[in-house]
Amino acid sequence: MAQVFVRFGVRVTLVEGGDRILSRDHPLTSKHVADQLVEEGLELRLGVTAQRIRAGGAGRIVELSDGSAVEGAELLVAVGRRAADLRALGAEDAGATLDDRGQAVTLPNIEHLRMVLQREFRMARFALSDAAAFFAALRTPGGERRIGCAFVGSNHYWLLSFDDRITQGLSLSMPMRALDVTVLHDVLLQRFLGLPPDVQKQKLTYTVDEEEALRRVAENQCQAAFFLNPTTFQQVADVCQSGETMPQKSTYFFPKLLTGMVFYKL
Repeated sequence: MAQVFVRFGVRVTLVEGGDRILSRDHPLTSKHVADQLVEEGLELRLGVTAQRIRAGGAGRIVELSDGSAVEGAELLVAVGRRAADLRALGAEDAGATLDDRGQAVTLPNIEHLRMVLQREFRMARFALSDAAAFFAALRTPGGERRIGCAFVGSNHYWLLSFDDRITQGLSLSMPMRALDVTVLHDVLLQRFLGLPPDVQKQKLTYTVDEEEALRRVAENQCQAAFFLNPTTFQQVADVCQSGETMPQKSTYFFPKLLTGMVFYKL
């Protein structure tokens, strides 16, 4: 993999904890491969290991066991067949998303994700230069339910349309299945993106500012942003009457009354 990037003109540093690469092969084979990589422009660091990762420099800085450091715009970690726990290296501080085992959680390839989502959703795409049309279509009244998406690496905003069939099979009440936020958490994030509830709680942030959300995706500060239509009063009433609690951040409205005016007799 390192050789591929080097041949595309990318500056690459390969860090190897052993005294040579390809340690399972014959030493002469290892030497010839290493010499070829160095000749092609790869910087090879042998006998050192990564101690910590942090954001900085061109993007990521890796502190090594000999006290030196290397930096680069991207970091590729090769962990073999048994994935390593990256929490000890501080990978989360450098912007990585990890699950409860300390292993990296990444979004699928954008084109593959688009094809998979189109099996379950009706998708409309909008140019990144036309956010106004994207949000106007999201808010258009009608029988269809909609969720808007912006992904790092995509050249378009995606508008996903669906109906009540999308939540068939979920072990939830009808009032809960009628919420768009349920589709976001249980269908999009968990089923399609592979993010279990514990990871969602750790990694999701919320904003009511649409422009801020788009900017954070454009500046690679987050991997994706999702836009939902407001929950209706009837949906809130249906959930409450069924004895359930609304999902987090699903009841935002403005302006809000002071809490005391709602809960206490005046």
